[in-house]
Amino acid sequence: MTSTITPAAHTLREAMVREVVANRAHVGVPLAPAVEKALARVPREAFLPGLERSQAYADQAVVTKSDPGRGVALSSVSAPTVIALMLDRADIRPGHRVLEIGSGGYNAALISELVGPNGQVTSIDIDTDIIDRAQRCLTSAGYTAVHLASPTASTPSPPRPPSTGSSSPLAHGTCPPPGPPSSCPEGVWSCPCASAG
Repeated sequence: MTSTITPAAHTLREAMVREVVANRAHVGVPLAPAVEKALARVPREAFLPGLERSQAYADQAVVTKSDPGRGVALSSVSAPTVIALMLDRADIRPGHRVLEIGSGGYNAALISELVGPNGQVTSIDIDTDIIDRAQRCLTSAGYTAVHLASPTASTPSPPRPPSTGSSSPLAHGTCPPPGPPSSCPEGVWSCPCASAG
């Protein structure tokens, strides 16, 4: 996986990774070295075209699609600290098969780094515009092995083996069902959500 990296982007990426590592250390939970390495390798700016690089590497979520009529965000690239937390908790390892629910591209690229060449990443979204955008971004960043699909697309996706884990940037308060993903009894969910009550 290769991409053209300008010194400014590389410097900003290093600063972002240092900030994420420091934030995790501050709460007494060190970041897994594999997640740190993935954050250092994936060019976040490739998934936020048109945004100033300094904003692309800020520790904030960036909305990539919204519904102005309803005033709601439909898709975003999550904040680096949130992504790092999800990936750390998911304990994704080389060779895993991971299903990402809600595609933006950046998280799928990070997961691709974690699973390595013997793993698989499938990223799905109900919005084909978001899938198309993710495909363009992943391709421009050199992550062509990520499988993208939309359950609403008219063309069926080729079957994929069951996943060993799921990572989902679901909306706050929208949690997956308890227990492992139904696709694999040993699987895990990892998403930033809060339970009611």
